[in-house]
Amino acid sequence: MLSVNSVAPRIHFEKLAALILGGVFLYAGAVKMSDPLAFADSIASFKILPIILINPLALSLPPLEIFIGAMLAIAVSRKLSAVSSTREMANGGQQNGNGSLLTAHRSLALRRLGALSVIILSSIFCLALLSALLRGIQVDCGCFGSGKPSILKTWLAFGRDILFFAIATAIYLRSNLALLPRRMITSPFL
Repeated sequence: MLSVNSVAPRIHFEKLAALILGGVFLYAGAVKMSDPLAFADSIASFKILPIILINPLALSLPPLEIFIGAMLAIAVSRKLSAVSSTREMANGGQQNGNGSLLTAHRSLALRRLGALSVIILSSIFCLALLSALLRGIQVDCGCFGSGKPSILKTWLAFGRDILFFAIATAIYLRSNLALLPRRMITSPFL
């Protein structure tokens, strides 16, 4: 069986990873929103989309990234408030009416949705970057602002998106495990 002490570091890692990933997406979306024309140029450099779709994507992707980042960050803060509410009740405090167990489940669902969204977006970004690499096109992905395109930058962006995919997958899977009854989780590796 898992003890509370053995689970705590992994839970903190998951919260920290979700918070960092949420912050990265919030920042990336904000940077892209500040200069949509440069981001549209970055999208056009991939030579994948028809010209008519470039501007709508350049205008809609940044708010989506901000929303996804907010989901991950809010899920962590809601989870922390649910934990503190549970501790207050254990110490004889009054329940605030929210129902900390319900709040914890909603927080997990929000974190799962945010992580799944990152998985989907990272997959799309990886495919676009891989396409550019295979065609020998030097691109600047525009993820964190615009810069000079290079093959090295494209490979770094590809590696970064693989990392985001892996972290989001871990958050998603761990969030799914957290919804299982404790008696079903008996592996020391989880």
